[in-house]
Amino acid sequence: MSASRTVGDTGLAQRLAGAANRVALPVVLVVMAGLLAAVAFEAMRYGFWRHDAIRYVSSFENGLIYDSRWVLYLLFPLLKLVPPFVAWALCFGLTGLFFHLIARQLGFDRSEAAAIAMVLSASTGFIAQLHWPAITLPGAIVLLFAYWLSRRVGALATLTIASILSFAVIQSFVYVLPLLYVDRMVSGSWRDRLVWTLKILAYWALAFVLAYAVSQAIVYLLSGDVMQIHDWRQPHKADSLPALMENIDRNVDFLDGHIRSLFPAGWLALAAFVAIFAAFLRPGATPRSLLALGLVCLTGAAIGIAHYVLTLPIGIIVQLRTVWPLYVGGAVMFLSLACIAPKRLVVVAAALTIGIPSLLSDYEITHWFRLQTQARLEVFRQAMPKPGNAYTAAFVDVRDFDAFEAVVNRVAPDWPPQIEPLSLPLRLAPALMELGVANVYICTQAALDLGYCELLVETPDMNDCSDQQGQVCVLKETQNGQLLLKIRG
Repeated sequence: MSASRTVGDTGLAQRLAGAANRVALPVVLVVMAGLLAAVAFEAMRYGFWRHDAIRYVSSFENGLIYDSRWVLYLLFPLLKLVPPFVAWALCFGLTGLFFHLIARQLGFDRSEAAAIAMVLSASTGFIAQLHWPAITLPGAIVLLFAYWLSRRVGALATLTIASILSFAVIQSFVYVLPLLYVDRMVSGSWRDRLVWTLKILAYWALAFVLAYAVSQAIVYLLSGDVMQIHDWRQPHKADSLPALMENIDRNVDFLDGHIRSLFPAGWLALAAFVAIFAAFLRPGATPRSLLALGLVCLTGAAIGIAHYVLTLPIGIIVQLRTVWPLYVGGAVMFLSLACIAPKRLVVVAAALTIGIPSLLSDYEITHWFRLQTQARLEVFRQAMPKPGNAYTAAFVDVRDFDAFEAVVNRVAPDWPPQIEPLSLPLRLAPALMELGVANVYICTQAALDLGYCELLVETPDMNDCSDQQGQVCVLKETQNGQLLLKIRG
């Protein structure tokens, strides 16, 4: 960052900086690139993606009404054509490019910026969000558009336009937009920097409000209704002071848990921050550089906690994949040390204490998800008498789901809590769709009681499965191309 200061030629601090320059950065770049390649290789081999990913749904009306994603609603036919892993790779790459451009804007060299891009993109929450790749990809495109726009028009116009677009695709990208203007927080007079930082944060807050209002209006025009909240989000409106206090307590608990999940080596990162700050406070710090550090930390903190503050009035569940900007904000706070310490030393420390531990966690998640989805896909593949596209529909009796899960989960029993499990019957549907079945009906006891999946009830000559092995058996193939299946332990 431009507020960095050069330290003397002697002492431990200088030797550490020299080591970072000569050896450490190339090593951590190779390690992070290798871990990222391993994560991508796991994702490339997923058996299927999340059950409500664009690839598996027939329309995006729910995404419009419940999430105000009106741009995705309009682009839905086009997004369905994008192969999931292509969307995954593009989204990760474009988001990394955005962070790389921001780092270059702050005066980091190409190698340092590459390391920063990998560190900031390594959030476990972001990897979890990429289980919906075609939904997430437009958010990364909006980030790059916002960067391009910020070089050409004013801050308020850029933040407003980018916020409206982010809100219309995936709202979490709104929270990282202040990074577009961090460069002016670390250069110039102290008064200019302070005023600029407060102005950007105010513009950002105003842009969010405008984006919400515009999204509500467009959702109403397209659907005839305003945005709704899913029941599974468990909304708890803060309509009284006790209700507000309850929401604050819950969000503080969410924040605490998310920090622990997003920063696997959090205490190590904190210790490194304190050590670097103490080592360079006297030789490298001036009032101006300390102000720059403080303003960058303030911006990082605002990025990190914004979602928790904004959800207080409605009190919804805060999911880890929604708050991946918390990780970005925390990493930015660590990188603010470059205002008083050598940039390369700070980047190496961030990679060792934040980036690499996060990438290891990312690998654990993608490896688990790959094993689990492949196992489910394979049991259906082995049971099906014909290719999936030979059937018009598949009905799956899942009343023995718990026993089925107990067997299939043996391939990877240690579920990583940073992501949602696959332990719901509905989440089996993508396995059959990946095998070519166009229409899949998951038949729980509740569905049968409500009169759905009547074919399972009205077909008297079904196989009792006693002559079949495996966790999936074929009950019947109908003459009109329907396949009746049963899962079991």
